[in-house]
Amino acid sequence: MTNETALERGRRRGWLALCAGVFLIVFVCAVWIWIDHIFASNGSAFSDASSMRLLGRLNVAFGLLEIAGLIGAVNGWMMTRSGKPNIAMVVALVLFAGAAFITILQA
Repeated sequence: MTNETALERGRRRGWLALCAGVFLIVFVCAVWIWIDHIFASNGSAFSDASSMRLLGRLNVAFGLLEIAGLIGAVNGWMMTRSGKPNIAMVVALVLFAGAAFITILQA
């Protein structure tokens, strides 16, 4: 068993949060580009009003998920420095992710 301090555990969780936030940003961006490319390639988003609404809601949801990933990455970076999470950033991350999922459910 190691004698790891709470500060070292917090910093390790910070690196994990930073990596998870960056992964979320890259993954959501790739899926966002892929979905937009599908809608643009067949031209359905420009000819049908319901497809336009769906694409608009999906774009809002992807944007909210990108913001959540950015907040997670920034919070992780701050945790690597201090070893303590920023509770306000965690709450903001949960709110943005929840708003994205509610937007997706409405789409």
